[in-house]
Amino acid sequence: MASFTIWHISKNRNFPLNLSDEFSGLVVRECNFDEAKTLQPDDSGIHLFFFQVEASDLDTQCRILDELPTLLPFFRVVLVPEADYRRADQLLRVRKRLYLLDDAIKSGVLQMFLSTLLQMERYRHIIQDFSTQLRAHREFFDSFSNLIQKEMSQVKGESVAYQHLLEFEQRYRVFEEQVNSAINEAFRLKEHEMLRVQDAFMAMEKLQDFRDSELQLARDTLRAAEIALNLSREENLERDKIIEALQHLNIYTDSEVVELYRENQDLRKKLGMPARE
Repeated sequence: MASFTIWHISKNRNFPLNLSDEFSGLVVRECNFDEAKTLQPDDSGIHLFFFQVEASDLDTQCRILDELPTLLPFFRVVLVPEADYRRADQLLRVRKRLYLLDDAIKSGVLQMFLSTLLQMERYRHIIQDFSTQLRAHREFFDSFSNLIQKEMSQVKGESVAYQHLLEFEQRYRVFEEQVNSAINEAFRLKEHEMLRVQDAFMAMEKLQDFRDSELQLARDTLRAAEIALNLSREENLERDKIIEALQHLNIYTDSEVVELYRENQDLRKKLGMPARE
């Protein structure tokens, strides 16, 4: 079983994701851009190189990326500041198996992207191992077939056996063509899967934007509710003030009635009229 290694090249940063649950035994190795110049990854393992470029060192770090020929056979993912994406796209010249992303990408999308690249590398290793074994068997068969054909051609009485050998060789050639066709189909499916994953990335980005819009709408609704609640409180306070004023007015009116009653009684007394009950 091939080992998985993610090489995280940055300026004193830590690898931001955790892929160990998906890839058992995965190792993350941290190094800086100067150390990246001397990296010599072994061919037996599966390697992925993840670069985090700083805005202040964009020119220097992009130049280093173009000067790493030993890493060309491997996938390289370069993460740059969103504001410097176009400039980095112009600076990078060597683009074989290189993916340029800006740091506005969501962490979930980035994790899915790196996971897909590791899976693709695993498929490539499986196909390469199979092809190597097939070539080894083919070389043995060719040498054996040549030897048998040479011996059989010298024996006239063994023509039937010789014919069987030729038929076997023909069947083997057909099998080899089928294997090559299967390998080509595997690469085609791998490319198709990459396109599907890219579509999934775009869908996730749109879903995240939709969720952000929903969250903003919820915040606006909450803010409007708070404003309405404050207005309701202010209306209640105004209503309480009006009720209090009316109560004061009623008290004042009752006092006036009592005073008028007394004045009326005094006036009746002066006029010699009987007082009212």
